[in-house]
Amino acid sequence: MKVSYDDVRRTKTARLVMIDGHRVRVDQRAIKVWRKNPDAVFNAVLDSHTREYRMSGHETLRSGD
Repeated sequence: MKVSYDDVRRTKTARLVMIDGHRVRVDQRAIKVWRKNPDAVFNAVLDSHTREYRMSGHETLRSGD
């Protein structure tokens, strides 16, 4: 699942967010990346134990590249 800063309603704190019926755990590392680059998109990976998606690597969108 791809997750943008807008998807998590530009949260400023690490927390659990619901996106299209899926529980997504937003961590402080993701928020730090989004503060520097609000257009970054994270891959969210399902944790089968907690049944929550967690942040993984991210992509940055740059105009002109």
